[in-house]
Amino acid sequence: EDLQGRLSSVPPGPWSDPPRSAVVLPIRSNIAHQLAGFLVLGLSSRLNFDDRYLHFCELVTSQIATAIANASELVAELTAMNRLHQLSTRLLREAELLPLLEEVLNATIALQSADFGNLQLYNERTQALEIVAQRGFGQDFLNHFSAVNESGAACGRALKRAERVIIEDVLTDPDFAPHRAIAASAGFRAVQSTPLFSRSGEPLGIVSTHFRQPHRPSERELRLTDLYAWQAAELIERKRAEDVLRSSEERFRRYFELGLIGMAMSSPTKGILEVNDELCRILGYQRSELLQKNWAEITHPDDLAADVAQFNRVMAGEIEGYSIDKRWLRKDGRVIDSIMAAKCLRRADGSVEYFVGLVLDTTERKRAEEKLGESERRFRLLAESIP
Repeated sequence: EDLQGRLSSVPPGPWSDPPRSAVVLPIRSNIAHQLAGFLVLGLSSRLNFDDRYLHFCELVTSQIATAIANASELVAELTAMNRLHQLSTRLLREAELLPLLEEVLNATIALQSADFGNLQLYNERTQALEIVAQRGFGQDFLNHFSAVNESGAACGRALKRAERVIIEDVLTDPDFAPHRAIAASAGFRAVQSTPLFSRSGEPLGIVSTHFRQPHRPSERELRLTDLYAWQAAELIERKRAEDVLRSSEERFRRYFELGLIGMAMSSPTKGILEVNDELCRILGYQRSELLQKNWAEITHPDDLAADVAQFNRVMAGEIEGYSIDKRWLRKDGRVIDSIMAAKCLRRADGSVEYFVGLVLDTTERKRAEEKLGESERRFRLLAESIP
């Protein structure tokens, strides 16, 4: 009331008599329990400020709130998509999993305007969820949810149901009753948990956000959360695949260097790539000398055709590997008998990237068998000569 007494000047608008009073209305936000601002409207001095006039002002406020919300949602969506693009870019460069998962969690918290959050990984051995990244929680909360394998908490339900779970108010959710004390201590009233799955549908983990007040994220926020969850699942699955590959490579390297059997890696186009000490001993060459050779040079001429025939079958995609009895030409000229096995590794397009070859020296055994055979032959001849 009494605008003239409160303000030095009051704009009249299109009329000669300026408004004598004004109304202040809250502009609602699309974020729960928050306001986008206030609208101050000068009231016409020629009209009574009745319910119809108030309803008109509220309609104006509603339109402004919708315009602000639409603009805010567009900005938020563009921000979220830009952050997702940045995550995808860093995925190609970052080797460590935890910093990327922390960034996914922070992005999800920012997207939903959440107060707390955590990301859990699924432990296949214990069949429990374990927190690996969190923001805003104390040690009591971390201890309470250190290994979740029951369905009372939102994360446990999400894992069991294989779908997102939203608890808008933990005080009214009966299944959450065992965890209300820790929720009160941590200071949250609402929680959402989105599960992470591998491409084959195996559980990988859960990303959860928590809110101080009763709350439900918007559909837009949940849709973008699904994109972040997909990104996190890709990160986890890639890291686990890399760990398995690294373990396999380390195991192969130990076998390779152990020297119990001759081993080599070769490329169809680049020749011999690597050999171990045992193969060098079998063939009598130094490693540097063998790397300059090709298999045809050190294969016995009579066995070359059979080897090439099997090799061509692998290159044509008919078989993945083969095993043959094969003779080699040692550096000092001696002939070496062996059992050779070759296995290929293919690229995504099916072409052969490289071969792994195993060579077991059977020369001594072959000589012993020949001597035994000769002894048996002589024995039979002697037995036949006895009257």
